[in-house]
Amino acid sequence: MRRYVWLAVLLLGWSGSVVLAQKVSSSDGLDKVMKNAGRASAAVSKAVGAKAYADVKTQLPALRQAVRDSQAFWAEKHKADGVKFANDVLAQIDELEKEVSAPAPDAAKVSATVRAMGTACGSCHRVYRATDEENNFIVKPGAMD
Repeated sequence: MRRYVWLAVLLLGWSGSVVLAQKVSSSDGLDKVMKNAGRASAAVSKAVGAKAYADVKTQLPALRQAVRDSQAFWAEKHKADGVKFANDVLAQIDELEKEVSAPAPDAAKVSATVRAMGTACGSCHRVYRATDEENNFIVKPGAMD
């Protein structure tokens, strides 16, 4: 029975990521995708803090898809650094998924990987993210030039 529940969760996550997949071709589109990534990342952090590793796994498909969408955006814009930033984040997501899927996840390793994922995200944010007058995150003006 437990196997069927996990299969249903994985199938739901996969189908959700397919639905969320979208072609990002503008800064506004990237902003929307990254806001989705931010919500998923916040949910991952909260679940890691609670050691609710099954909840972490349910958030990873949406997070992974958002980063893949941004990766395609950066590739289309010929921004090699943006593609590299996305690759670095994807590697951390893969590592996190592996760690939380272990029979007995190591809380310290999981937390360290979440921090490394945040650092990888921050590398891109330092180059491409800014805030507007209302303190909302936006794509840095002129970053696409």
